[in-house]
Amino acid sequence: MKKATNQKTKTKTVVIVSFFLLFLVLLLRLIFPKHTGDSSVKVYPIGQEANAVTEEPGERQFNSRFLKLAFKIPQGYTVKTDDMSYVDLHKLDNQISVSRIATNFPSIDDHINDLSEKNHFTFMNKKNMFIGNLPTRQGFIGEDKTYFILANYWVYSFSTSSPELYGDLDQIARSFRYLP
Repeated sequence: MKKATNQKTKTKTVVIVSFFLLFLVLLLRLIFPKHTGDSSVKVYPIGQEANAVTEEPGERQFNSRFLKLAFKIPQGYTVKTDDMSYVDLHKLDNQISVSRIATNFPSIDDHINDLSEKNHFTFMNKKNMFIGNLPTRQGFIGEDKTYFILANYWVYSFSTSSPELYGDLDQIARSFRYLP
């Protein structure tokens, strides 16, 4: 009888230690993931973009099924994206940022008012317009020229702080299409 109890105790100990080691390995894997470079960010040189399709000479189109958007990219830009929340367009040392965030507001103005209140900024020189039949606001946050576009409770923002890219920003934002 004593031998059977001793065997049960050993089995329980082995099971408990095994579960503890498995838990420890999983915990360490979460804390210290295997790093083989930053695979979450992709950089595509001009002409080699995985998500861009050339439409006509000098102009390309960026499409993302996950971000549910498409827009035209003027010549000379390098595209950097995490395929989840943002796209950065680089030209020399300047950048245009495109991002998408969810909103609970049914109105683009309510979203911008809440955002500016929480982040302590003023959206200046605001222009109301529609891009692709979607409510759009264009204006400035400091020196950043910004477009906010509301589509199905997603807010897309296109912005740059580089005055030399303002014209390209206008062209890119106005070519925006929402892909439901």
